[in-house]
Amino acid sequence: MTTAIAPALDAAQIQHFIEHGWLLASDLIPREVALAADAHTWTLLGFDPADPATWVEPQVKEYMPLSDAYAACYTTPLLAAAAQLLPDPLACPLARAPDYAFVIRILPEPGPWRSGHNLHIDSTGAYSTAYMQAWRLSAMVYLHDVAPQAGRTVVWDASHTRIMAHVRSDPTRHKWLKEVDLSRLDLGEPLEVAGKAGDVLFFDPLLAHAKPMNVGGRPRFAMNIKWPG
Repeated sequence: MTTAIAPALDAAQIQHFIEHGWLLASDLIPREVALAADAHTWTLLGFDPADPATWVEPQVKEYMPLSDAYAACYTTPLLAAAAQLLPDPLACPLARAPDYAFVIRILPEPGPWRSGHNLHIDSTGAYSTAYMQAWRLSAMVYLHDVAPQAGRTVVWDASHTRIMAHVRSDPTRHKWLKEVDLSRLDLGEPLEVAGKAGDVLFFDPLLAHAKPMNVGGRPRFAMNIKWPG
């Protein structure tokens, strides 16, 4: 007998995701669990929180073994929320977490702050003529409180609909999504998405986003999750 999983998101949250292409959700991961993963990341990278001289780009890859601290972030509410947002709920691995953690770190740098660089989408390898995407859902788990201009994820609100409309306007020309020049599209204004420890930013893989600049007082750590198509 299969145990039913309680919904983690309400109808308004799901509608926000559909319309805007992103959703910041709280209370899916306990704050103390996220902070424990943050502390674990400092240790893995060999960074001393009290000594900025140690905050150099480490040789450790961003794909890290799924330690207990990272595995604890894959809570049932997190995976239940993902299942609600996926086009095919069966694609969500509710039974287990992956065997690795993709922890993105953004080191502090001098200002002035800019909205980000490396504008991209997460489905660049997709075959757009058939509208097949490599990824169906992306998420960023904030492992600590992130101050303004200190590495908050930057998104272009509702850009997923603009990008897909552009692709569908000439599917022969845009056979591959990776060939779409995002810099030539009117995507609107960039938006910093605020986040505290344990918050989860879900976003459509077709949503334009960029690597944020960090002019804050510490490295920004966040765990990236993607569910395949």
